[in-house]
Amino acid sequence: MRATPIHTAELRVSTQEARQILDELGPLLFDQLAAAEWGRLLVPLEPMEEEGEFRIRDLHIEDVVGDEKRIEEALRSPEVFPLLPVLAQSCVTLCALEGVDPAEVEGGTFLRNPSTSLFHFLPGLVRTPSEGFEQLCQERLASALKRQRAMIHHLRLDRRHSFELDLQEGKIRFFDEARRPLSEARATLLGSFSDRSRTWAWAWGNATLPPGLQEPSRQLCDQVIRRDLWEISTPQFTTDFGTAQALASLLAVEAGAAGVHAIRQEHHTLLLLLDHLQPAEGAP
Repeated sequence: MRATPIHTAELRVSTQEARQILDELGPLLFDQLAAAEWGRLLVPLEPMEEEGEFRIRDLHIEDVVGDEKRIEEALRSPEVFPLLPVLAQSCVTLCALEGVDPAEVEGGTFLRNPSTSLFHFLPGLVRTPSEGFEQLCQERLASALKRQRAMIHHLRLDRRHSFELDLQEGKIRFFDEARRPLSEARATLLGSFSDRSRTWAWAWGNATLPPGLQEPSRQLCDQVIRRDLWEISTPQFTTDFGTAQALASLLAVEAGAAGVHAIRQEHHTLLLLLDHLQPAEGAP
């Protein structure tokens, strides 16, 4: 298999359109939904009888940073009702710009940046990260990124490459464009991220995998000393790919592994933990 190239032209267009929608929606969230008091708004959607139409089931506010009473008053106020169809349509459009079916992810999440008051959007109902995960990110993410760069250099992946993966054997081998062997490593499947549902699923919680592929990821998660990370103990949850990647990278640091390798497939991405790096036999 060859690593999938990333094309950014369409992403830039989508990002510009999304930014415009969010910038127009922002003042409404501040005026009618007390957005200054919170950091995260989950908007569950349900399909209506007319195809392509959605309505909001409820609103869930998390990351409260201010006056909870103001939030409660805003949610009970009649002024919030005209905002609901606007929020629903914004979610549907923003999901479409991300290439996601809103019915499959069941809604969207609006995040407020406290330093700029700009809003960002994630498809799906993305829960607030645990305090333990946020603390680990602060403590270990720099180390994880350093390990990741070292791993890429050691495996000589700073060039176009293809690979052969044997998950049963737990091995991956990389080749250059001329199919000459570059490097190899031991590979452990951590889990997969679904583009369609925007969910991360641990290999240990995936009943479709044979036990031999489930158990290594279970053991890695069990080795994490901290027990206040719901992300470690939840088999599958809605998130974004960046968070899934950060979680996998932190797990690699905790395990003393070299890093994480992502393999893009048709509708999902596998995340592998790599260690025991070495040049492949016959490498130039």
